[in-house]
Amino acid sequence: MQAIDPARVAIYIRWSTDDQSEGTTLAVQQERCRHFLLSQGWICDESRIYIDDGYSGGNLERPALTRLRADVRRGAVECVVVYKIDRLSRSVVDIVDLVLKEWEGRCFVRSTTEEINTVTPAGKMFFYLLISFAEYERNLIRERTMSGKVKRAEQGFNPGFRPPFGFVRGPSPGTFAVVEDEAAVVREVFRAYVSGEGPAEIARSLGRAGTGRAWTALAVRRVLANPAYAGVLEYGRRSRAAMLARAEGAFPAIVDRALWEAAQALRRGRGVASPGAPPPRARPGPYLLSGLARCQCGAPMAGKGAGQHRYYCCARRRLAGKAACGARHVPAGDADAIIAAQVRTCLSSSGLESDLARAMDTLQASRRAQAEARNRRQLSALAARRRRLDADYRSGDLAAPLYTRELAAIAREEQEAQARLAHGDPKTTAAPTATDLWETLPIPRRRWLLQQITESVTLFRPATGPPSVTIAWHRDLPGAVAGVVSRLVGLEDHLS
Repeated sequence: MQAIDPARVAIYIRWSTDDQSEGTTLAVQQERCRHFLLSQGWICDESRIYIDDGYSGGNLERPALTRLRADVRRGAVECVVVYKIDRLSRSVVDIVDLVLKEWEGRCFVRSTTEEINTVTPAGKMFFYLLISFAEYERNLIRERTMSGKVKRAEQGFNPGFRPPFGFVRGPSPGTFAVVEDEAAVVREVFRAYVSGEGPAEIARSLGRAGTGRAWTALAVRRVLANPAYAGVLEYGRRSRAAMLARAEGAFPAIVDRALWEAAQALRRGRGVASPGAPPPRARPGPYLLSGLARCQCGAPMAGKGAGQHRYYCCARRRLAGKAACGARHVPAGDADAIIAAQVRTCLSSSGLESDLARAMDTLQASRRAQAEARNRRQLSALAARRRRLDADYRSGDLAAPLYTRELAAIAREEQEAQARLAHGDPKTTAAPTATDLWETLPIPRRRWLLQQITESVTLFRPATGPPSVTIAWHRDLPGAVAGVVSRLVGLEDHLS
């Protein structure tokens, strides 16, 4: 072997939970590597010790190894000493690419427990044999580990994954506990979805409400598809592959089974969510009257966007041209404002405004009490979570980087819960009256309300002047409004 600069020798150490049964702790590896350097007459420079604590050998994406590879490329390291060759990687492909391609002619590798010499052909052959056995050992470990996890999941215990949003680790090993503040958000997601809102609209609403995390349409879809919220643990599903384990009742259910099944039916495009709620096809996004209002020719009006402008246009004219219908496009903002004004006028003149306002006052008072109780329960759960985290870290079951991240997340959640407790939830600080009820409802709920209290809505835009909106109200308007109140309040009570 060619001469090696004693000052350019590095030590690389890696340890993960897979190594617990082998006794190859960080301290053991470091001691053996130091003794090896001394036996070779090399310098043990503290700045040349690279440690990856808690990282698997399944790939090369590790912080310390990344720094070591950079130092090799710039010529600062000529030889790397490891306890065993599988400390670099347990993958044959990765270790061959690293040692025999990336480091070829730049850096040698020495093992304290194996005779490694990557210079001679015989040494390279022995090197291939060693890493082949290392990968075989890794595959055996993976198979045994997966078998144990599947069995644990079948028994209804956590097989080792991080609890989903809304849950934390329970007081007993392998169990789950509900974080009430997060559970309220989950219930809101399901409630909004079965009421007709789409994932993107739900994500925007949650973002405006300030739930403490960034929400996207994809995140909402994942919540809706996760059976954990109905109390079911599913483990091992990959894409469309068969599931390895399923256990009913492993999670404390956050939503009841009826609501869960209604959401799944909507996701599959079948059925409706609840009595009177709009069906799946009646979720038009930002257009309140799309498919609900009619043109004077009798055809439905459809929403259409043109840059920053939104319009309602006759579906017959859109398909067959001006010869089929001469109606002009109606600006959506103007039509929606006229609808809102007429709804308020109708409720006020019919004497139903006070009944609806009292019902909403009761609902908001209930929401405020529930929000305060959720915040207090969350603070208690976070305190218990902090104690468990400290215990896991002191016992050595939790790596330092993960402990720091989890501790910071708990601190943020505690601060947010305390702020909500002190200042109140913006969504529940003021009860809406009938006059501003319309603005508090999302577009799918406004559509649903119109469907309950009207017989028909007709849109027309004359050649000059503002659009014309004609509403035929429900023949039994008091009964229709009473049904609206009972459904709004009843649905909230059912999902709270």
